[in-house]
Amino acid sequence: QVVAKAVLDVNFFVNNQMLIDAGSNKSIVVGAAVVNESGVIGQISNLNAANSQVELITNPDFKIYLQQTNTKSKMLAQGAGNDTLIVRYIDKNDKIVVGDILETTGLDDTYPANVPVARVTKVFYENNGFNSALCVPVVDFRQLQYVVVLKK
Repeated sequence: QVVAKAVLDVNFFVNNQMLIDAGSNKSIVVGAAVVNESGVIGQISNLNAANSQVELITNPDFKIYLQQTNTKSKMLAQGAGNDTLIVRYIDKNDKIVVGDILETTGLDDTYPANVPVARVTKVFYENNGFNSALCVPVVDFRQLQYVVVLKK
């Protein structure tokens, strides 16, 4: 793993992306997970020798499989901009409530299991057999100073 300094610039506020001060010179690769002690931040989307661009979990291009901390029910989350994520296709039988923490499943090759990602802020009860939820990241991106890039 590599520790890097977070650089919050206009890209962060407009494009849900962040720059870090480590790149291929530190053996970072595109697709590597970016986390801190609180939870998941995003994934490396672009890099050069000295810097890397992180696609934040709130970026509309970002998708991640999550599970409810208690029940381990699986669901798909996608960035929705404005410091939010939307989780769709939550089984009606899964009792998801405001305040629930959603975490990584460990089923992909990017993130280890059980790392916190998002907190549910609103649940939508749909008529299609599924529910959906609006979430906010557990990590406060505006307070970021250092991040950890996990080796793939």
